[in-house]
Amino acid sequence: MHAVIVGICLGFLVLGLLLFTRMFMLGYDSREWPSVDGTVESIQMITDKSDDSPAYSAFVTYRFKVGRREYVSHRIRALNWLGNTPAAARRDMDAYPPGARVTVWYRPGKPDDAVLEPGLGLAEMVFLPAYVLVCLAVAYEFAMALRGGA
Repeated sequence: MHAVIVGICLGFLVLGLLLFTRMFMLGYDSREWPSVDGTVESIQMITDKSDDSPAYSAFVTYRFKVGRREYVSHRIRALNWLGNTPAAARRDMDAYPPGARVTVWYRPGKPDDAVLEPGLGLAEMVFLPAYVLVCLAVAYEFAMALRGGA
């Protein structure tokens, strides 16, 4: 039974690690994406009150064209962290008012993946490597527990 629990926990750790790695690479790669002009249609503050402390994020809608096709996207950054303070969400809202002309970076071959701010922010540069280290430490502890329990 102990091995099953450890296996399930390791599975979740690996899944989380894969998802975060994908998002990290998306942010990193976005620095090299081509760009086009776009227009902000709307922006609003989203509040998530599912935890003890509310989390805030700016939800933006913008349009842009790649070739003859028009796209709509919502990402400001490759990694939009829900968990900002109201002040941080307000900064995003002030930066992208409705009607504003913006530069949109889009993923070659998949323009649906688009961002207004390419690259990685400080949160990604600190949080993601820290998450990887925590996953490795937990995996090591699980391995040691299995070894001791076997």
